[in-house]
Amino acid sequence: MFCNNCGEISPDDAKFCPICGSNLQEIRKNYLRKKGISEQAKTDSPEITFYSDNKGVKITNTRAIFGNKTYIMTNLSSISIGETAPNYLPGILVLLLGCICLYIGYIGIYKAQLIIAGFAFLIFGCVILYCTKGVYSVRITSNSGETDTLTNLDKMYIQNIVAAINEAIIKRG
Repeated sequence: MFCNNCGEISPDDAKFCPICGSNLQEIRKNYLRKKGISEQAKTDSPEITFYSDNKGVKITNTRAIFGNKTYIMTNLSSISIGETAPNYLPGILVLLLGCICLYIGYIGIYKAQLIIAGFAFLIFGCVILYCTKGVYSVRITSNSGETDTLTNLDKMYIQNIVAAINEAIIKRG
């Protein structure tokens, strides 16, 4: 909220301007009266919850809450799913180590131990590659830019949150 007296920006819930001390509640009432909006009508609109979980995520028609970070729906311009590609490098390096052990064991130096170690590294590398997954995120574009607000390995979880935010954006009016 802007102070009419000094032009300073103040928090919306502030009662007085931190710079000049003007009564911001009076300024707010006068502004709403000029716009034809009563204070009662402004606060009586119900908040509809589209999604809520026990991980601190709550999506309503007015807010998107991700733990300790809250976004106002009117400031959001788009929402999408972000995806970070999985990092296969550790699994590939372990496979390569297994191949090197097998090769050295094949040419005759510490033959039995290196062949056993080589197979163990190959199996371990395959397990690492199989378990490696990408990371998905809720990507929000607002007035301040694009941000990945929530990340998770479960794509379905992220899709549900993105769908709820899209529905809330449509219903916000």
